[in-house]
Amino acid sequence: MLVNCIIFEIMRFYLIILFILVNTCVKAKSRQDSLPYLKLFKSYSNLVKSNVDSAEKINNQLEAIAIKLGDNYFLSLFQLNNSILAYYRSDLKGSKQNAYLSLKMGKQYENYDVLMRSQNILGAIFFIEGDVNSAEKWYLQKIETAKSINDTSAEMETYYNLGLIYAQTGKYLESANTSFKAIKYFERRKDTANLIYQYQSIGVTYFNLDDKPSSLRYLYKAANLSEKVKDYYQLAGIYLDISTSYFDTSFVMNYDSVIKYTKLASDISTREKDDFHYAIALNSYAEFYSKTHQDLKAIKIANEAMIMNIKTDRLLGLTQNYDVLSRSYLKLNDPDSAIYFARKGYTVALQQNQKVNLLSITLTISQAFEKKKKYDSSLHYHQLYFTYYEGIQKSVQLRGIAKQELMYEKENQDMLRAKEQLISQTKLEKQKQINTIIIIASVLLSVLLVISFVNYRQKQKASAEIQNKKGCWKKSKRKYMTVLFMPAEFREV
Repeated sequence: MLVNCIIFEIMRFYLIILFILVNTCVKAKSRQDSLPYLKLFKSYSNLVKSNVDSAEKINNQLEAIAIKLGDNYFLSLFQLNNSILAYYRSDLKGSKQNAYLSLKMGKQYENYDVLMRSQNILGAIFFIEGDVNSAEKWYLQKIETAKSINDTSAEMETYYNLGLIYAQTGKYLESANTSFKAIKYFERRKDTANLIYQYQSIGVTYFNLDDKPSSLRYLYKAANLSEKVKDYYQLAGIYLDISTSYFDTSFVMNYDSVIKYTKLASDISTREKDDFHYAIALNSYAEFYSKTHQDLKAIKIANEAMIMNIKTDRLLGLTQNYDVLSRSYLKLNDPDSAIYFARKGYTVALQQNQKVNLLSITLTISQAFEKKKKYDSSLHYHQLYFTYYEGIQKSVQLRGIAKQELMYEKENQDMLRAKEQLISQTKLEKQKQINTIIIIASVLLSVLLVISFVNYRQKQKASAEIQNKKGCWKKSKRKYMTVLFMPAEFREV
């Protein structure tokens, strides 16, 4: 029996040692796998936004190392980098091709981070190109991937992108719903970067529902946070949205604010070499000049923006250019040119389900045909205009979003009150505990004082008795000694 126990203990000892060794080797291998890339990847990360050409050379070196090692897991990441670099060059076609490759590799070699980022960049490319249906598909796929690996942060981040798509397609309730859901999550995590996106998304939603005060309230929140964290790319876009929100009669066409924020966006995008927002800034200038009846200026700037958007396949921006051009030509009494550009815009907007742009463009075409006295065509497009307007259902959705916001604010207030109540109760409980401790301590101290006093008195009494006895004894002793040393004749009475 004793021998069996000894053998069992020896086997258990060796199994523990084996487990530790295997675990250490696995960790060492994991570190070893990423070790060849670390230094180069750090250099790549520092250059990717500032110097795309240098970043590409480093990424090529990283790819060569991964191919040499047969490391497909990391190779999928470097393939994704090619997509990102092409995106920064405004080469959307090349970016898309590389994203498809990294998507395939990420899925095959279970690199879920690469898989989700590939889905995200495909969504972004299709959105820029104006294909909002395909963009929505890729973002929804990313959300499904995030849910499958319990990556809540990646899921919530994607709601910003979906919110922009829903705003563009007139699904404003869905847009607000995703934004408020994400805001709660990111506020708990104190994630400033993602809060910026969600505030901006709600601001854009309110703008499309003609609630400009609410739009500006959220856009200013987003702008303040962007300034705080120095996210200039996002800040340029927010300034453009703020500028657009000031295009409203309730603000008596605040020209100064429109120009101020458009210029801020233009300056930032120029400084940061951000062609995407610079093209939108040109659209914003063109829109401003069109609405202030400076139509020749509007046409000139819209044409400049159109060239940039055609070059980079930005169909969403291109639709806006066609919209501005058509309205400006209409005001210049050139209905033929107005119809020409409006129809080009209508074709793109219809293909991509851009309901907001379809609303504006169909109204322009209707008015242009009316000027040409082609009343049947004018009536046809006017009916289309009302169809798109009813499809969006602005007033109904605005009430729905206001209700959502009210619920969101109420939940926040309830949480705040509950937190305050909890703090108050905690303080009260602590105070009660302190009071109890003080009372107990006071009672104990009083008891100790009484005991000490009683002991002191008893000691004093005992001491007095001892002194008394000592005094009596000394007196007796003196008397005895006196008698002892007396002459014999005096000892007796």
